Amino acid sequence: MKAKIFWLLGITTFVTPLLFLEGCGPVVGIAAAANRNNLNKLEVGMSKSEVRNIMGKPYQREASEQCEWWFYRTNVREELFDAVRVESDYTPLAFENNCLVGWGRNFYIDRTKRYDVKIDQTIKQR
Repeated sequence: MKAKIFWLLGITTFVTPLLFLEGCGPVVGIAAAANRNNLNKLEVGMSKSEVRNIMGKPYQREASEQCEWWFYRTNVREELFDAVRVESDYTPLAFENNCLVGWGRNFYIDRTKRYDVKIDQTIKQR
């Protein structure tokens, strides 16, 4: 009897997390597809509240001196444990002064690019 109880506990402990992860995949995929469709409804110049009404609550937010960034999941990996978050699975939206100024991975990269400037400080003798 004890052996059956331990076996059942072992199976339950192993199977329950797998069922949870498997159940998340389709839900996340549906949300990502809806977010991709909703991106087509966005227009530059929309307010944050207009964007939130279309896109819903962002997954993540970031801010810099120039922009506030909202991130929405728009892609899902077709792999085991697709709940792993990958940066490219999210589409960033940029706001300045409460207005949408652009979105997309390329826009994000262009806006957040840092330039290294090297100054030659050697003194040349004549």
